[in-house]
Amino acid sequence: GVQTCALPIWFAVCEELKSDPAMQDIPIIFVTALNDAVSEERGLKAGAVDYIHKPISRAIVRARVETHLELRAHRAFAPGFSGKRHRTSRR
Repeated sequence: GVQTCALPIWFAVCEELKSDPAMQDIPIIFVTALNDAVSEERGLKAGAVDYIHKPISRAIVRARVETHLELRAHRAFAPGFSGKRHRTSRR
């Protein structure tokens, strides 16, 4: 879901949601005025799939939400799919 946050309490809420098996697959995107690297890292480590700084662009938010919903659909279809590129080593 998309959740506007202004307080670090939302990091704890995100961690709580991600610890619940019934909720852990819901993509969480922080949309916030907190634009420092420490806050962004904390949000991502808490389990958010993205972190968008204000002021926002509707087109960018829409594109990111669509991307994360598409990734979620792929994960549901192929449970081993992470959406991350893996490097293969050459011997």
